[in-house]
Amino acid sequence: MKIATWNVNSLNVRKPQVLSWLAQQQPAILGLQELKQVNEAIDNSD
Repeated sequence: MKIATWNVNSLNVRKPQVLSWLAQQQPAILGLQELKQVNEAIDNSD
């Protein structure tokens, strides 16, 4: 079983590359991560 994870960083921009990679690798499970956060939006009050 092939499991893959990818930190995409702008999925909409990389969609053609992601689809091509998926067609080649054919993982059974895929986890896509998309994380964009500006420091000013993080609550550091803890």
